Amino acid sequence: MKRLLAAMAATMLAGSVPAETQPLSRYQSIIDRQMFGRPPNGFDPNQNPNEVKSGKGSEKNLTEEQEKLQHSVRFSMINITPSGETAVGFTDNSDGKNPVHYYLKVGEKRNGWEVKEADPVRAWMRLAKGEVEVELELGGTSGGVSGADKKKELAAGAATPAMAPKPTPTTTSTMPAETRNTLLAGGKSLRERKAQRAAQEEERKRRQEEDRARQEEEREELRNDFMAMREEMRMQREEREEAFLEMERRREADMRELDRLREADERRRREEESKEPDSQSEEIKE
Repeated sequence: MKRLLAAMAATMLAGSVPAETQPLSRYQSIIDRQMFGRPPNGFDPNQNPNEVKSGKGSEKNLTEEQEKLQHSVRFSMINITPSGETAVGFTDNSDGKNPVHYYLKVGEKRNGWEVKEADPVRAWMRLAKGEVEVELELGGTSGGVSGADKKKELAAGAATPAMAPKPTPTTTSTMPAETRNTLLAGGKSLRERKAQRAAQEEERKRRQEEDRARQEEEREELRNDFMAMREEMRMQREEREEAFLEMERRREADMRELDRLREADERRRREEESKEPDSQSEEIKE
């Protein structure tokens, strides 16, 4: 029991000793990765948080043009297109009676507006109107929430200087009509492109089948022509052989006729020779 009490006393004494202050450079690698989002404008890590004045301190660094722009724009949605590009939707409320809705990709320009950067993970974008640029978080103006709301959040511990506010999820029910129509049109165009690609694929297969059938017909025609040519060559060869045989038969007949004529001449010559001695003997007798 005494040992237990001694251990508890040692633990209490150790807990009462103030912790050693670590230099800020020890955590520089964590700060560089910005694990909790981008730090707010004018954030000084070396400044005591108790000395930071609440309210619109971060808005004092904005110019009049930026302040005017931040109160006239509302960032309502962020999306990744089927092609992998990031697109954002926002509303220009500079004319309160006639708000204008935009749906632009990063780098796209329209009516003087240009989306410089956008991050769907952090639900953040950097927007430019002419030469004026502001940063916006999803669900609010470029300054996020108002100064009074930010005071309430800081008082409730909802946000710290190093942590970005939690983004508000975007649903189709809160989207502006033009943005919703743009998304629906994008989905329709995607289906049309898929149908067009399917039709093109069918057309390509049909043409391949036609080409294959035409090639098969050409091969069959060439094969038939080859067989006909072979048959014609065979017939010509047989005709030549028949003509040669006929010529041989004629030559043999001519040779036989020649031999017959020779034999006849030879017999006639012999007969004439046999008659000559008889005529000479008759002349002698006379």
